[in-house]
Amino acid sequence: MKIRFAGPSLPRGGALVVFVAEGEGLTGLAAKADERCKGQLGRAVEAAGFTGKRDSYLDVVAPGGGLDRILIFGLGKPENLRPLDIEMLGGAIAGTLQSLKARSAALAIDLPVKSIAGPDQAALMASGARLRVYSFTHYKSKKPENAGLSELTLHCVSHAAAQRHFLALDAVAEGVHLARDLVNEPPNILSPVEFATRIKSLTKHGVKVEILTPAQMRKLGMGALLGVAQGSVREPRLVIMRWDGGAKGSKPLAFIGKGVTFDTGGISIKPAAGM
Repeated sequence: MKIRFAGPSLPRGGALVVFVAEGEGLTGLAAKADERCKGQLGRAVEAAGFTGKRDSYLDVVAPGGGLDRILIFGLGKPENLRPLDIEMLGGAIAGTLQSLKARSAALAIDLPVKSIAGPDQAALMASGARLRVYSFTHYKSKKPENAGLSELTLHCVSHAAAQRHFLALDAVAEGVHLARDLVNEPPNILSPVEFATRIKSLTKHGVKVEILTPAQMRKLGMGALLGVAQGSVREPRLVIMRWDGGAKGSKPLAFIGKGVTFDTGGISIKPAAGM
């Protein structure tokens, strides 16, 4: 999905997302959108009894002003919003747009949250959307007719700063998607050797990757790992990744996981009726 950041203006057409705090009227860019639609937005809010509660939204179709639809998302009490809440809201918005089969949309980001700056609001919202829009279709012979949400434009103040803040979050999302891809691969494709090969490709991003073969593991006395691996016709691998990106003198942080590409989960010792 392509993500763009632009100044605090309104799009000329398409789908637009605006925000309303609980118990508050249309303000900021939402009020400007209502003005362009000659009050249609305000009338829809009143007719639907929309109060801006958290996790609620109102879909106004063909509101006028050249727009196809306007989605009004409730923020709840703005003072209670944390960065994670804004990121999750971005995911909820992306999911809603996908369910409506929208290909693109614009988000008017001017949330009344004093503790989180405007550029950060936009970057977090974009990150949530990026994480939400994921699908593993590599082995599907028939691709979906609707390719899904492919473009988001976030309108906010200091959009250049928002773009900079998003870079780090986007890198995290890229890593999350890689992990999801690895999990979704069938075990007859993602063997230990194939897993190690794919991880090795991360060296181009500055990750130091060391791959231990059975002989090296045997030399290190990794009998438990090798013992389990004897149950497979595929050779085991142990992958060590190092990222030297911490501050000088900072303590190292280690994540240790199984990295198992296929686990029978006791299938071999369970009777068929018990599975």
